[in-house]
Amino acid sequence: MRYLLFLVAASMAWAQPTNGTIVASVRESSGLAVSGAAVRLTQAGTGVVRGEVSSRRGDFTFPSLVAGE
Repeated sequence: MRYLLFLVAASMAWAQPTNGTIVASVRESSGLAVSGAAVRLTQAGTGVVRGEVSSRRGDFTFPSLVAGE
């Protein structure tokens, strides 16, 4: 019984996350932040498009992206 518990715990420890997040920013060539920029992320396999708008500081985030998509 002790060995079975160890194997289950070990397999859970090696599991890799199945989702991720993209965090980036939009900048002009001079380095200034671009506020209100429309940013699109397209999943090449399915054509599904997600959109975000950059913040006042030019930042945007695409959370909860499924790995492999």
